Amino acid sequence: MNSNIWFTLTFKNDERAIRKAVSLHRKLVEDMKRDSSDGDFEKQCYFQPLPSIIGKRGIKKGGNIFGVDKLKDNAIVLLGSLAVNGVDQEAMGRKKMLKWKDAVEKYSRSIGAFVDYRYMNYADSSQDVLASYGKENVQKMFEVSRRYDPEGIFQKRVPGGFKIRPRS
Repeated sequence: MNSNIWFTLTFKNDERAIRKAVSLHRKLVEDMKRDSSDGDFEKQCYFQPLPSIIGKRGIKKGGNIFGVDKLKDNAIVLLGSLAVNGVDQEAMGRKKMLKWKDAVEKYSRSIGAFVDYRYMNYADSSQDVLASYGKENVQKMFEVSRRYDPEGIFQKRVPGGFKIRPRS
């Protein structure tokens, strides 16, 4: 596989949201079987717990720079991944993955389970991970970056990743 497409979102630990994600995942797999030109793909859907106790402990230790201390309920971090071969398969797969992620997000919002937090390691470059950490936290990251990396080497010369910029 030469292209990996990942999307993430977070929702409360709600069985309905998990079941919906799985149901939509099964449909996506069937769509890929039907539409893939070579039939060579890998599709996975992971659910990882994000217990609210992490945020509560973070508050006691001065807060959490990633905004996890905002969690009020136990949550689930969802990772959807699709590995495909070729540019045409990537373009088709990316559209399908985005549609899947959007449908799961829409459903989780509709049942009041959506949590505005994106786990950076699972996020697609199109997902605004830093916004989910909160403006104050991003500003703090920016100030630390400016202090310890005044030339912005990690923000300008290191490829990839999510870059820290001041938020207004």
